[in-house]
Amino acid sequence: MNDLLIRFWRWFEIAPEQYSIEGAPQIYGHEEDDFPYFDQLLMCAQKIVDDNDLTEGAISDLLTVMAIDNESESVSEYIQENSSPKQLEQIVKIGIEHMQFNARWQLSEIIINRKPKGYFFYLDRLCHDDHPYVSSRAKSCMERVRYKTN
Repeated sequence: MNDLLIRFWRWFEIAPEQYSIEGAPQIYGHEEDDFPYFDQLLMCAQKIVDDNDLTEGAISDLLTVMAIDNESESVSEYIQENSSPKQLEQIVKIGIEHMQFNARWQLSEIIINRKPKGYFFYLDRLCHDDHPYVSSRAKSCMERVRYKTN
């Protein structure tokens, strides 16, 4: 998958580090899902979950594709619906520190819906994320947790 991600960053004309700060610049006139191999990226992400191939590198690639797919959230939904509890815990542990903010905010939704072991801790960490969008989405999820428990 790493080769596909390299091709994506070249095609999108942005470095992953820059994308991690601001996401997709509005000036390009094309969206992430316009990438000619976008469907292959999604299939590779699904394969990681299906194959239980959860090395740290594979999880990082999975989270990067999840960030790129932030508009449709299909990778996020796939993780939510198909990952085992152990996989989910590994993804969340690595994901809360992942460089792509578009992956971290989606983790908030996954966490609230699946409630992995230690979910409140992870959600709290995301509430204090340096990126304002991540912390805002995590706080919204935290409010939903608190509302359901009252």
